[in-house]
Amino acid sequence: MLFAGISSAFAFFEPILASISSKSHMSRKKLVTILSIIGCLCSLIFTCGISSYLVGIVDGFVNKFGILLLIAVQCVIFGWYYGAEKVIPVLNEKSRIHIGVIWTAIIKYILPIFLVIIWLIGIIDLFMNATQFELIIDMILIIFVLGLSAVFYRKKSVENI
Repeated sequence: MLFAGISSAFAFFEPILASISSKSHMSRKKLVTILSIIGCLCSLIFTCGISSYLVGIVDGFVNKFGILLLIAVQCVIFGWYYGAEKVIPVLNEKSRIHIGVIWTAIIKYILPIFLVIIWLIGIIDLFMNATQFELIIDMILIIFVLGLSAVFYRKKSVENI
């Protein structure tokens, strides 16, 4: 279990490290140190007396809101901004199962609509059943995620990707 936890930590840490490294042009060693310190400081909040309660709030936020919304946004970006149609020949080239217009319709229309509906149901449930403390923690998480997104956003042209 210890090895599984450590390997999972590396699997989550490496994409963040690679992304920030390419955007900031900092050395990998310096960036690992900075990210490790930030991660340690952020995890200290989960060592206090209400840590189990906080873990439940953060876990609920990530599973009910973060993942659903991010997948819906990724579907819209991939389907509409980059164009899912451009990927079909590449995917069909090496696959036994060929995709086509139905797959594109699912990525562009069906999946985002259903994910946003499920997300909205979760938002309504949150405001109907959450305590004021849970709402404050959720708002802090939203501000944190949006703030990091704004800091690390750098628009690239479609040709560069």
